[in-house]
Amino acid sequence: TAVAANGTGKPAPVWGEATSGLRPASASPHTSSTMSLTLQLRCRCARLTLGNTIVTARATPGHTMGSTSWSWRACEGRRCKAIVFAASLNPVSTDDYRFSAPTNKAVVAAFARGQAAMRALPCDILITAHADQDGGTSRFLTTPGACRAYASSSQRKLSQRLRQEAR
Repeated sequence: TAVAANGTGKPAPVWGEATSGLRPASASPHTSSTMSLTLQLRCRCARLTLGNTIVTARATPGHTMGSTSWSWRACEGRRCKAIVFAASLNPVSTDDYRFSAPTNKAVVAAFARGQAAMRALPCDILITAHADQDGGTSRFLTTPGACRAYASSSQRKLSQRLRQEAR
């Protein structure tokens, strides 16, 4: 059992687990040799230090249950910006999928968690997973409140979809 980093000595809740296949630098690109990196998130976020930059992974379930968004601060001199690379919160699916089905209550609840997490992020620059979010043509948004607007748009789209399914 992992112990919480807050010094309480109590077990940390496990939020989720993500696995990614990586190819060792020494492996030939023509071989199938890979190594697996498993990251267990012991909270709703995990931090990775890259040089002087701390990149924070945040669970933002939405289009996929295991979606993760990443945030960091980038500075030039004394001027710093909070940057977010956002996983998709778009409730898109096949026409026959029903978010409103009793078996999908956890999916709808996960969207709400992802939207709340996105809404709470400090966000000067938002980089979305897809350029076509909200009919936009750019993946890079610098308008104030971009993360809150992104979460609100997802909430509106999911509500609209649930209303359509109720008809």
